[in-house]
Amino acid sequence: MVKLAAMAPAVLLAACAAAPSTQVTVTNAWAQPLDASGTVVALYMTVTPRCSGSEAIRSVSAAPPLTASLHQSSIADNALKMTPLSSVETPCGKPTLLKPMGQHVMVSGLPRPVSIGSTIPVTLTFRDGAAVNVTAEVTTMAALANVDPMNMHGHAGHMKMDGMSMH
Repeated sequence: MVKLAAMAPAVLLAACAAAPSTQVTVTNAWAQPLDASGTVVALYMTVTPRCSGSEAIRSVSAAPPLTASLHQSSIADNALKMTPLSSVETPCGKPTLLKPMGQHVMVSGLPRPVSIGSTIPVTLTFRDGAAVNVTAEVTTMAALANVDPMNMHGHAGHMKMDGMSMH
């Protein structure tokens, strides 16, 4: 019993040391269908970690049967190219845009086509182990044309993060 009591502070200290130190703000999360079937969706958002040093999104996940991954869009030989990424650097204190024709989250395996207004939940996991739940609302680029990207009100600006509704 004495050994167990003596170990408790060390175990507690180890648990505290292992806790993620990064706080992350995710804003302007939205999604759009990427194919005619409507079962593959790209998610876009602004990610700002508050941390010391450097940080990165190291993975993204979604509840089965969905799969989620990080991608980079580019144009090569007059064709759109999607390249899987192992991580996305997110400099501390600086907004990182996941955007069309750039880095983004790809979600596939949707059992039916998405409709405007539906939501797609994913979890971003960072290098230090911090995890942020993000729910992006499905919209279109046309719907965003008249929306100020720095103050997105309306459908594209709504999101839920860790159970809190954000505008």
